[in-house]
Amino acid sequence: MRTRKRFTIENPLSFDLSISDLMAALCGIFILILLVMIVQLNNQKAEYERQNRIVEDYNKIQREISILLRSVVNADLQSEWERKGINIDVKENRIVFSSVSENDALFGADDIEPTKICKELIDALFPELIDKIWNSINDNAFDDVEEIRIEGHTSSSKKLSAWSNYINGSETSCGRARKVLEYYLYKNPESSNLKKQEWRRKILVPAGYSNTHPVADKFSSKNRRIEFRIVTNSEKYVNEKLDIHNVNNKHK
Repeated sequence: MRTRKRFTIENPLSFDLSISDLMAALCGIFILILLVMIVQLNNQKAEYERQNRIVEDYNKIQREISILLRSVVNADLQSEWERKGINIDVKENRIVFSSVSENDALFGADDIEPTKICKELIDALFPELIDKIWNSINDNAFDDVEEIRIEGHTSSSKKLSAWSNYINGSETSCGRARKVLEYYLYKNPESSNLKKQEWRRKILVPAGYSNTHPVADKFSSKNRRIEFRIVTNSEKYVNEKLDIHNVNNKHK
C-alpha cells in the first residue's frame, strides 16, 4: 500500500515575520532618505536666503555709492567740464572720464602722461571723492569697500593687428592708471594723517584694461579714458557666483 507524504510547516509564522522585517527595513530606509532630503532642502533654503541677502545688500550698497558719487559729480559740474572737452558720466559704482569729441583731452595717442586738462580734472575731483569715501568708511557706511580702482583704457590703432593692439594697449592703459594715481598722491600727500595714508595705499589700485572695453568705435580717441570704480566684497561675491553659473551652463 502506498503511503501519502505529509508536508508540515514547522513554523507557520516565519514567513509572516520575514515580510514584516522587510517592510520595517524599507520603512526605515524611506525615513532615512526623507530625513536626508529634508536636511538638503533646509541647507539649500538657507544658502538661497544667504545669497539673496548678499544680493540685496549689494544692490543697497550700489545705490548708496551712486548717491555718494553723484553728490560730487552733479549736473552743473558735468556741464562745466563738458565745455572743457571732458565728459563725466556716473554709472552706479563708477565714474567714467572721457573726451567729448575726437580729440586727445585726457591722453595723447600711445601716451601715458595725463594732459594738462586731465590733471586739472584730477585736482578738482579726486581729493573730494577720496575724502567722501574715507569719511563714509569711518562712519561704517561702506565698511565692505575692498578697492577704489583707477582704471586705464586705450583705443585701437588701424596700423596694428588685434594682438598688437591688445599687448601695446595693456602696457599703455596700466601706465595711464598708474600715472593718474601717482599724480593724485603727489598732490595730496596727507602727511598729517598716517592712518589715511596707509588706507590709501591698501585700497587705491591702478588697473589697465587695454582696448577691451570700448565706449565708442574701437579707433575713437574717446576710448583713451580713465574710470574711477568702487569695488565692494559683495560685488566680488556676486561676480564669482555669476562666473560659476556661466561655467556650469557651458558644461551642460
